[in-house]
Amino acid sequence: MRPEIAAQPTARERFLREGRAAAAIKSDHVITIYDVGEENGVVFLAMEFLAGQNLDDWLKARPTPVPGKAVLRVAKDILKGLAAAHEKGQIHRDIKPANLWVDADTNRIKLLDFGLTRGTGAENDLTSTGVILGTPSYMAPEQARGQRVDGRADLFSVGVVLYRMITGKSPFARDEKMATLFAVAFDPVPPVASLGADIPDALGRLIDQLLAKGADDRPQSAKAALAVVAEVERQLRARQTQPVNPPQTPALVVKPPETKNAPATLLPGEVSESFEYVIEGLKQKGTRRVLMLDIGGGERMEFVRIDKGTFWMGAPNGETEALDHEKPQREVTFDRGFYLGKFVVTQAQYKAMTGKTPSHFKGDRLPVETVSWADAAEFCKILSKRIKRPAILPSEAQWEYACRAGTKTPFHFGSELNGDLANCDGNFPYGTKTKGDYKKTTVVVGSYPANPWGLYDMHGNVWEWCQDYYGPYNKVEVKNNPVQLKQQSEDSRVLRGGAWGSYARVCRASNRLRYAPDSAYNSIGFRVCLPLD
Repeated sequence: MRPEIAAQPTARERFLREGRAAAAIKSDHVITIYDVGEENGVVFLAMEFLAGQNLDDWLKARPTPVPGKAVLRVAKDILKGLAAAHEKGQIHRDIKPANLWVDADTNRIKLLDFGLTRGTGAENDLTSTGVILGTPSYMAPEQARGQRVDGRADLFSVGVVLYRMITGKSPFARDEKMATLFAVAFDPVPPVASLGADIPDALGRLIDQLLAKGADDRPQSAKAALAVVAEVERQLRARQTQPVNPPQTPALVVKPPETKNAPATLLPGEVSESFEYVIEGLKQKGTRRVLMLDIGGGERMEFVRIDKGTFWMGAPNGETEALDHEKPQREVTFDRGFYLGKFVVTQAQYKAMTGKTPSHFKGDRLPVETVSWADAAEFCKILSKRIKRPAILPSEAQWEYACRAGTKTPFHFGSELNGDLANCDGNFPYGTKTKGDYKKTTVVVGSYPANPWGLYDMHGNVWEWCQDYYGPYNKVEVKNNPVQLKQQSEDSRVLRGGAWGSYARVCRASNRLRYAPDSAYNSIGFRVCLPLD
């Protein structure tokens, strides 16, 4: 320690305490302190030599997102180190990539820098309650408020580290310190499932729990969180031993909706539209039926008739970056058709029905957003009374069937996306395309080409609420007209399609997102379904 700093009693004591605290922890995932003392007026720590680099530098040298296996390994190592520290009554309070070491030989993570460590007892409380110490964008809300903390504050910081590995930055980093502290305390973090990250669902849910604002809502110990990670590893090993027999599906099949069983004459309110589309060089013409309804306030809504049929729901094995909850792919049949909104509900339409304008981005022809599942369901209820026929949210099976429109590629327009054919973050393209457009806002509905069945913005712009409770596909055994209306393991509803801020891979036809039904963000909207008898 430099003499001029060692001359300050508090700094000297903190330096020595760091050494004593770390020396008491015996773990392969915490730096080893061999000696702590003073020699000829020099205060020192003697510690093991580490070859390698800190995790911050390691991350900067690699593309984002980090592969799921690496995220899992880092989570396991950090939690092992913290479990050992917490067992000795030591809280780190400054877990961040710069304080995590990646060993050059083993890639093992070791915890460094216990300079802000405080014991769980009141003695030697050099880092006082009420004083904010640590790194703002990685600290827990209670730590940001200067309150006394326990090991669960370290777990919050672990969640931020893992989130950064997936996204490339802390979810709370802002330009100013106070803005960062406010974000830590109050700003919601999009669930990991919404990021399209290549990590197991259970690990994503653990990260969401680690980032809970309230300490009581997080895992209650590092050991408890470590047990979740161990179970994820076990499931991955078991899955790797299972044979894979993917359904044999062609790369691209394009066809209009079935019309052979549709009535020869138009139904009341229907009109016939001609259409033409080109997908990966394949050009086709045809007609589709559109229902136009006046809803008041000078607004009308258009619905495209989707006839009954069969399709493969979910991601086929081999689809790049498909997640576990998009599988297994299964055959689904609709024995009756339905109408689906030609566009997502606009702000003008939402105001005409509810008298409200909740959206963050303002514009009559922009999609309504910042609406919860309950808000969307209430809109449908009001609309049903107005048009005197049932109006509901589509099931996720109906949504994917209509989105694919007979295609089997990741997007209804093909296998690649960089923001040219959908409103998404083109800086992170899908397929072989280079970086593309990123508007950082919603756009007017219908700004991009329709899919083969005449539906617009099925990929990007805003996420779309569906009827279903979220759950694994193997829990929904019904093959015909499937919809999950019973809550399973969690009170979450399904959204589909991706949004203006989503990476291109997140906007794939099979990708699924789940949010609590009271969630309302500027990336969430909906479209309406009208059942057919």
